Amino acid sequence: MSILDDLKTEAEQQYSKLNGYSSIKEKQQQDFLNKILPKMQYIYSYFSEVFEYLSVIEKPIEVSDYCRDFPAIGELQQSDFSLTTDKHGGAANLEKLKEVNLNYYLKGSTKLKGKSREELSYTKETKLDVEKENRFLNNNNIPFRVTRSLKSNNENAVTFHISRTIPVTFKFLAEPENSSIVLQIINHQNFDSSTRSLKPEEINEAYLEKVASFLLRKSENIIVNKMDESSKEKIRRKVKNEKAKKELQLEIAKRQEELKLRDIENQKFGSKVKSFFKNKFS
Repeated sequence: MSILDDLKTEAEQQYSKLNGYSSIKEKQQQDFLNKILPKMQYIYSYFSEVFEYLSVIEKPIEVSDYCRDFPAIGELQQSDFSLTTDKHGGAANLEKLKEVNLNYYLKGSTKLKGKSREELSYTKETKLDVEKENRFLNNNNIPFRVTRSLKSNNENAVTFHISRTIPVTFKFLAEPENSSIVLQIINHQNFDSSTRSLKPEEINEAYLEKVASFLLRKSENIIVNKMDESSKEKIRRKVKNEKAKKELQLEIAKRQEELKLRDIENQKFGSKVKSFFKNKFS
């Protein structure tokens, strides 16, 4: 047994003496069953009813200013609401409920006359402009893909494609180890993601009413608790890692494109050499 295992065992024994539990895990399980699970069940029940009404109304919500950093994406419509639990759809296991996901999609508005509702496409001609656009989109967490421009004579021209179909999730996640419930909001506005840590006692009808109002864009904010510095640092690290991952993917794609272009140039050169010798000795 390692030193770490010894210390863990000793800590759990000391914890049990002070708190009357056989282990820290047992304490976490009891907290989950007594404090967290009832709130997760309440969240599920509340939003099941909200989404049931929305399915009857079937009226998309108009979103005119989704991305302040990229207004060119245009007007969107919020629709296709669904509720899933513990990473799957279907019937929820209410006795082990650790995750409740409120999902919907933002899609190109029917008001986008003369434009594609599915995708926004535009071309940057110079290498400098392409690199600048790459940085801008990555820094603002705007998902995109690129293709070589077929309409431009400039070999550096690149066409950027930005999807107008954006998946959005409000995720309530049980965290027994912290005696809390975490609310993650992904892509609701401006391609942003945010995390809020809540104590079970903070989740009541008034709070869920505010979450629903925010989700349906009837209000611009929701009540949140202040996060401690440790939680903030976790989020900073996650954002930093995601950014580094995107930059690495972009660099790999860039290198692959350069190699592809180099192969094309080599093939052209080889064809010219072959043609030269063929003409010279024919």
